[in-house]
Amino acid sequence: MLKLTVNKSELFKVLSTVAQAAASKSTINILQGILLNVENNVLTLTGYDLEIGIRCSIPVKDSTDGELVVNSTRLCSAVSKMEDGDILIEEKGNNYLFISNSRTTIKIPGIESKEYPKLPQITRGESFEISEGLLKGMIKQTSYAVSSIDIKPSFTGTYFHIKDNKLNLVSTDKFRIAARREELVHEDFEFIVPGKTLGKLVKVLSDDEEKKVTIAVDRNQSIFKIGDYSIFSKLIEGEFSDYEKIRDENDEFYSAVLSTEDFIAGVDKTFIFLSDNCKASVDLTFENNSLNIYCSTANGEVDQTIPAEYDNEKLEISFNGRFLMEALRNINADKIRVGVSSRMRSFLIRPVDNENTWALIAPNNRSKRI
Repeated sequence: MLKLTVNKSELFKVLSTVAQAAASKSTINILQGILLNVENNVLTLTGYDLEIGIRCSIPVKDSTDGELVVNSTRLCSAVSKMEDGDILIEEKGNNYLFISNSRTTIKIPGIESKEYPKLPQITRGESFEISEGLLKGMIKQTSYAVSSIDIKPSFTGTYFHIKDNKLNLVSTDKFRIAARREELVHEDFEFIVPGKTLGKLVKVLSDDEEKKVTIAVDRNQSIFKIGDYSIFSKLIEGEFSDYEKIRDENDEFYSAVLSTEDFIAGVDKTFIFLSDNCKASVDLTFENNSLNIYCSTANGEVDQTIPAEYDNEKLEISFNGRFLMEALRNINADKIRVGVSSRMRSFLIRPVDNENTWALIAPNNRSKRI
């Protein structure tokens, strides 16, 4: 029967991360739990809902080897409420887990570990390393465009595409695309990571450009090794949109340069009246080195003009305000170039000095979609 002593704060930090992979609701009771395994003064915690798994090991002291599954919510709550300092965790008869110190004892029922599912193993396939900070930035700049509706399986994840020694991350929900490209020396291959997994990864990845994450892929499984954490995920099967062709088709016939901060501030004012129940378009008019941002709803209207470097003919076009705001907030540049093609009429946004990051949004006033 397992037994160990560990610092409460160190345990809770790992526990709260691993718990993200435990099922919140499931007809299989054991999937709502966290597997605790103690071996040679090392505690390994595992959460796994059969789609995403998170595992992490930490050193402990005065331990006895053993393992037990404990409900994730109860375990996190119990540890969080313990006083700071070392705590004793011990399994006693009939699979009960006791968490205690000199002031408090909490008793939680556990489950035998023999029915807990095994995490997938990757023995072949492809693997590569990338900076934690770089990968985190790439995910944040693209994952916002992942579809929340299962209209097509590949749209519910981000496409990782290594081609010509470059890693491309691309997301689309049919009405918009977000993409970023960075140098990566590796043979060409591709896979699609679910949006749910990306959300977990961003929480574990640091901003440190010096730290490395190892990504291993085999058939329909992947493992992201980030420091002491291993994040396991099923991959999405299916073909992804030809994003390169779509990008090339948008020739930026109408083009303007403007301050990202000014653009965000202007669009943000429209959210006074826009909501889930009020989906009016944000109308953009480019003319005479200016951009007019206009939104009219039953609740009121916003009319604002900001500077823009634009000397082409007058251009009027409308977009989904939320799509526009998410693209602007994630483009990560002080000045941007926005362009509208002469044929597709989609809105292309990219940093002025960087063509490796871009977003494309379909207009509201056309039936043609990406």
